[in-house]
Amino acid sequence: MKTVFLVKRFYTNKDLIEERFGRLFHLPTLLASRGHECSVLALDYETDRGLDRVIENVRFQSLPSRTPLQMASAWRKVRAAAGSGTDAVFSSGDSYIGYLGLRLAKRLAAKAVFDLYDDYASFGTNRIPMMKSLLRTAASSSDLLCCASQPILEKYRQYQENTLLLPNGVDTAVFRQSDRVSARQETGIGNNVTVIGYFGSIHKLRGIDDLLAAVAHLRADGLDCRLLLAGRDYDEVDLDHPWIDYRGMVSQEEIVALINSCDVVTVPYKDCLLYT
Repeated sequence: MKTVFLVKRFYTNKDLIEERFGRLFHLPTLLASRGHECSVLALDYETDRGLDRVIENVRFQSLPSRTPLQMASAWRKVRAAAGSGTDAVFSSGDSYIGYLGLRLAKRLAAKAVFDLYDDYASFGTNRIPMMKSLLRTAASSSDLLCCASQPILEKYRQYQENTLLLPNGVDTAVFRQSDRVSARQETGIGNNVTVIGYFGSIHKLRGIDDLLAAVAHLRADGLDCRLLLAGRDYDEVDLDHPWIDYRGMVSQEEIVALINSCDVVTVPYKDCLLYT
């Protein structure tokens, strides 16, 4: 099969190409390893630098899309790159990307696969007029929906009966367990303190305010603990406390050492966002 992936280059604050990050990197490379022809067209809203690279037998093209002119140019390049003979268009990253993928698939007489690695209805872009309609159209008119978790699948099954549960995995070549003492030596964390970790977007939508309150309660009850954080700070909560160790945006390799330094790692997402 020949499959074209239409995605975002930067998602969950990571670069799918340079950092070889997440399902949008591993799905095409896995298919390519099994003999399928795959190419990835990645819309870039962060930089103005184009990129064209072959990695693990997959061609990755980064298309700057920060301005209306760049977006128009990117769409022309998408149509040119996804030529005849395409069997499927796999789109992922947001509601409008699913809709663009659907349009591209119809233009090429190919199958349209819409991937929901999260509930795009919860994204900030969903406040833009017509975005909800684009999401419903992409979900209902595509040939297949791939959903990262059972709750997402159950929600979107009302629009599309052809659904597939495609959960996220873990790259065990990167994320692996190590000795806590050596990990704390690497990260500069002492061995005489209880460390609670959270690694992800730092804003209230992800429950960071609840996590800070919980750790403050533990400390008030006499537990000598520290909160270890890494990820993008949206400036919605006060991180200026002596018991908060905020490392900023770090690489996946650094995240591994931070995780192994913790006594417990938390996922404090609000109930409405607990999809994975």
